[in-house]
Amino acid sequence: MKITQHLKTHSTVISVIFLIFLWLTALAMFLIISFGLYHIGNAIYTFLFGTLSSETSKGNVLIEILHGLEFVFVSPIFYLLVLSLTKYVMATKPEIDPDTDLLNKKRTFMRHSMLEFINVKVFTVGLFISLLILHALKLILEGSMNVNSIIYIGALAIILLRYYVILDRVAEKSSSHS
Repeated sequence: MKITQHLKTHSTVISVIFLIFLWLTALAMFLIISFGLYHIGNAIYTFLFGTLSSETSKGNVLIEILHGLEFVFVSPIFYLLVLSLTKYVMATKPEIDPDTDLLNKKRTFMRHSMLEFINVKVFTVGLFISLLILHALKLILEGSMNVNSIIYIGALAIILLRYYVILDRVAEKSSSHS
């Protein structure tokens, strides 16, 4: 009886902690998106209504838009990871009632939450690839792209693309088994 009470208490504490982190990451996501949209809006406003005298200032506007897009792309990553982790942890919580119907539902929920976790990983790797491309474009426009940058960005792009393909295949296999 004492173990049952400890399991319920532990489960409640973990649930509350994850919900607090969900709210905090949702707030952070909103702030980061707002910051990115501010950069994009400010760059567009400068382009339309500012005094642009040379080509370099037009390039700076494009760099500022890319900088804002980086913030927009990075904003959902933490929220989605915490959300999928929360669902997975809730699915793997120990059940106190060993009812077989409840355990079958729990197994199904665990499979779905694991599939969702893999899909979030696929989406996150896709966002990282987008961020890498935006960063490379920004380096090109700034004129600071060199051989070392090309090698590092190319190697990282190959690694991320391979990881993306592997995760996508795992997600396909997992969804076909569900």
